[in-house]
This record gives sequence, structure tokens and C-alpha cells, in this order.
Amino acid sequence: MSTTAQLFRQAVQAHQAGRLDEAEILYRNILQTDPRHHGAWHLLGVAAYQTQKPREAVEHIGTAIGLCHTEATYHRHLAAAYVALEDWQAARQSLEAVNRLIPGQFESCLQLGQVLTRLQSWDEAAFFLGQAVKLAPRNAAAWHELGLVCEHQGRRDDARAALKQSLQFAPSNPAVWNQLGTLWQEQGQLVEALTCYRSALEIDPRFAAAWANCGSIYQLQGDAREAANCYARALKIDPHHLNAWNNRGVILKDRGEFDEALECFEKCLTIQPDHADAHFNRSLLKLQQGDFHNGWEEYSWRWRMPTFGRPPTNFPSWGGPATNAAHVWLFAEQGLGDEIQFAGCFADLVERRIKCTIECDSRLQPLFERSFPSLTFVSRPAEAQAISRFPSETVQAPIGDLPKWFRTDEPSFPRHAGYLIADTALREPWRSRVRTGGEAKLNVGMSWQGGKDPIARRQRSTSLSDWEPLFQQAEIEWWNLQHGSCRDEWNEFRDIRRLNSLRPTPDFDPLQEQEPLAALIAELDLIISIDNAVVHLAGALGRPAWVLLPAVADWRWQLDRDDSLWYPSLKLFRQKSPQNWADVFREVALLLDRRSASKG
Repeated sequence: MSTTAQLFRQAVQAHQAGRLDEAEILYRNILQTDPRHHGAWHLLGVAAYQTQKPREAVEHIGTAIGLCHTEATYHRHLAAAYVALEDWQAARQSLEAVNRLIPGQFESCLQLGQVLTRLQSWDEAAFFLGQAVKLAPRNAAAWHELGLVCEHQGRRDDARAALKQSLQFAPSNPAVWNQLGTLWQEQGQLVEALTCYRSALEIDPRFAAAWANCGSIYQLQGDAREAANCYARALKIDPHHLNAWNNRGVILKDRGEFDEALECFEKCLTIQPDHADAHFNRSLLKLQQGDFHNGWEEYSWRWRMPTFGRPPTNFPSWGGPATNAAHVWLFAEQGLGDEIQFAGCFADLVERRIKCTIECDSRLQPLFERSFPSLTFVSRPAEAQAISRFPSETVQAPIGDLPKWFRTDEPSFPRHAGYLIADTALREPWRSRVRTGGEAKLNVGMSWQGGKDPIARRQRSTSLSDWEPLFQQAEIEWWNLQHGSCRDEWNEFRDIRRLNSLRPTPDFDPLQEQEPLAALIAELDLIISIDNAVVHLAGALGRPAWVLLPAVADWRWQLDRDDSLWYPSLKLFRQKSPQNWADVFREVALLLDRRSASKG
């Protein structure tokens, strides 16, 4: 009769030869006669793991550890079973036991770092992965993992350095090249990012994510055709690639191919119903087409987008004016123009006597307080001390949700004459400066650049030379309302063209100071501008403004109309074809000539 030791040797030999069924029978035979044989329990668990039965593996290896807890290998294999079950916390505990039994071992440091990454314990993961690369400085996988963790910690330079180290030892890993490309792209280094993505594709031409990332670079560079080709390549390889569908939809929307764009967003949502970017982009498409009811509902998905951030406070969500609320906290969001636009709903809050505190950009607070004296405003970001004094029954909503309740269809947009009030004391000195040319002169404020991201900036912006047909008209004084560092550009253009009609740039930066800008706009006869915060301010003040728009404009200007629901004093001029500003300026020049003649 075989002894237990002999049976165990036979079982191990069968196991090593890949005869797992035979090995399992032998392990069980051993355990019938010796139920405390921890080696048999351990290897029976390993066999279960190898045959894709991780729960059995956990049970058997756990029994082995109960009989002998000092074997590091047992804990390591138990961790592997927990990883297969995606029980990351249990895997962490098992690997910590390995590290206690055999401290300073490369494999356990690497595995523990990987599990901590899954748990999003970034600092701890960085520590153990740092240990791993010290123990094995030529291990490409450890450097790669460390790079991913550093990126999550916001240590972009360290992340790039780690990924470059990984590529030094394993230059043929396309995933690392792709990850390095995303780091360059996040910093706006588009050429370097594209080089990395192409390196990934040279290694693996069927790497769908790298094709999609190439498409995003071309899209940012304004090459929509090449971007669309890259997305098509990505989708041919992986028909379920979400970002490729979503970004392709954005390209089609910007081309005005709305039905095809909608198909892309809906295809994305069929694959992943909670894809926030696709919901948000579909909302913009619906709002652009005047479908306010459905558009505003999906507009709320913006708060689930990684790039949008999270609400700054944790009060319960406000259900709108139909619900009783003792106090509503309306927090600020998005850019200056958006805040001015959504402030058009503040009058609805006043009319319904909704008690609220409104967060806003500090540059707008004096304007808002003057215009809505019955409402309470605080500067963005609101101080924690101020928030702590809110009533316990406080509910919250972003100001961008106000239209969901107050602008549900076209008739709900008021035909207002302006809802913001400029400072009278600041208007007076501008009035005397503006009128120095005489009453016959038409004083026109202008702004020629705008857009928060490269795509929007490229679509919306003009150059001063585009405006020359307007500058040649007599009896017009031009006032520079452009925000940012444009003084030198304005002065140089004025001097080279010898255009005395271009008034010296005001001694304030509209980007930093909205009060003097509002006062100046209030004293001008007309504003002409591309789509930026200047037109929002002019429209909110009720001043006449002509807005120069690209062929497919932002959602808020809708389609094919020359007026604005948001600002009745605005007139819209649209390109007839993409990037063709010449027709727009010819149309504006004709109307401006008539207006100037009537002024005289």
C-alpha cells in the first residue's frame, strides 16, 4: 500500500504533467486519510484555480493556510484566486501576508502594487511599485504600472519618466506608447502625443485605442477628415469602441450632419447606456435643434463626465420650483458667458419668491447684486464657512439646470430689454470719452477672438485683417473689447494700416474686469463680435449686438435663425460655408453702412 508521502509525490507529478483530473483524485484520496495535510489542500486549491474554479480555490487554499499559515506560497496563490474573483481587498490582505513572511521580494511588491491600484489606493500603490522597481530596475512591467499610478496621482512628469523607463526595457509594448501619448496630449503637446500613438500602431496596427487617440489629435488640430478616418479604422477593429463613436458623432455634428451624428451618439449609448459624454453631446444636439424638453433633461449628464468635475457640496438635489424648498443653493459652473446666459433665469427665481443663495464668478458678483437686489450672491468658490451657515433643509442645483424648469419651450423665453444693469458711476466717464467724436459718429465695440478649447477657438475666431472692410467705413469709431493680451496686436494693426478710427485700447482687461466692460458696452451704439463672453454681456445689458457665427454654431444659437431667444437685442450672422468669413463681413458691411448713414 502506498504511503501518504508516495501518494503526494504521484499527485504532484501528475499535476506538473498537466493531468489535473488525476492529480485532484490523488489529493482527495490523501485528504480522506489525512485531513490535516496542508500541502494537499493547497495544491487541490491550485488545481481548482487552474481549472477556472476560483471559489473552490479560495476554500481549499484557505483551509491549507488555517493548518499552516507560515507558507508564503499559500498566501500568494490565495491572492491569485481572489484576483480572479475581483475581490481586491481580500487579495490585498493575502499579499500583505506574503510581504510580512518574505519582506522585500520583488514579485510580492509588484503584485501588491497592482492590487492597490485596483483599490485606487494610489499612495500605497506608488510605495510598493517604487519598491518593486528598486528591486528589479530593468523590469518593464513594474515601470509601466508605476507610470499609471503616478498619472492618477497627478505626477505627470514622474509618470512620463516611468513610462520611458518601461519602454527602454520593452520598446515593443504598444500599450505603454499609447499611455505615454495620452500624457503628452493632456499637456497639449499634440505632436509628441501623435508620435507616441503612431509608434503604438507600428507595433500593433490593430490597436483600436491608438487609432481613436490619433483621431482625437487630428480633431484638435482641425483636420476633421483625417480624424474621421482614424475613428473609422478604430471602429472597424473594435465596433464597440465608445470614444470612437462619440467623437465621430461630434465631428458629424460640427459638419451639420445632425442625423448621422445622432446615430453615432445613440450607437454609443446602445453599447453603454450610461456613457455620459454621449448623453451630453446628444443633449447639445437636441438643444441646437430647439428640442428644449428632451435637451435639458440630458444636459444634466454633464455632471457625470470625468472632465466636468463634481458638485462642490453634498446637499440633496433640488427638484425645481414645483417642489417646496426652504433654501436653494445654486452653485456656479462653466465659463463667464454661461453664467451670464443662465442668469437670465434669475428673474424667474425672484418672481416665484424662491429663497436661494447663488454662487457666481467674483467678476460678475457686483453686476448680479445690482441687477437682482433681492437675491443673495457669493463669490466662486464659496467659502466653507458661508456654506456651513445654510439652513439644514438646504437643497442644491447648478445654475445650468435653471433652464430645465424655466426655458422649456420657445414661448417661455422672455422678450426682455436686458436683465443686467451697469454701474452708473462707471458709465459717466465712458460717456464723455465715447462722445468726443461728436454725435454723428457711430461708436462700435468689437471683439474678434474666442473659444475655450482649440477646436472652438479655430471655428469662431477671426483676424483683424478680416475686419478691414468695416474699418474703411467713415464716421465710425472702433472700440477694442477683446479680452486677454491683445493690446499690442491692436496697436500694431492700427499703426500699420494708419487707422485712426481704431480707438486706443481701454486701460482695463475685459477678461479680468467685467464692471468697466459693462459700463463701456452700455455707452456704445453697437457691439460686433464673434461668439464669446462679450456678446453675452451685451445681450444681458440689452444693448444691440451683431454676432458673427461659424457655419455650424454653438448649441445656444440654434440653427438657421438670425435672432437669439436668450438675448432679443442680438442679431446673428452665420457663415454660408465653414471658415468662410468673407460673406459674413460683406453682409455686415452693408448693414453697417446703412446704420452709419442713418446715424449721420
